[in-house]
Amino acid sequence: FATMSLQAYHDVQTSVELIRNRFSSDLSNFITQCFRRDCNIHDLLVSSSHHLADHVDEWYSHSDALEEHLCKQLESERLARILIKLGLVNDRPEYGDAWSETGDRYVLKLFRDYVFHQTD
Repeated sequence: FATMSLQAYHDVQTSVELIRNRFSSDLSNFITQCFRRDCNIHDLLVSSSHHLADHVDEWYSHSDALEEHLCKQLESERLARILIKLGLVNDRPEYGDAWSETGDRYVLKLFRDYVFHQTD
């Protein structure tokens, strides 16, 4: 399939030459090594280990970036939940304005006013 031709199954030598012309020497050597009769997985891994290490490094970097983004989203979610809870405690129209004027609720109201109603 690397040669983009169905003739590859019939003429292996021509296919190998096409692969050598189109792809890197590492990839073409890897493919020709797969066609040898004495090929085993250990030899394949040894010949491609430097590429595998590069890909694993890229996977870890991508994983770290995704984890960092997830942590930011989690912090945003926590902040949103705290603000919703603060709003539910402070703004209770069914109890009137006096609801948040006493006790611990008054401290929360002062905090809300400090954060959201600042003036320069």
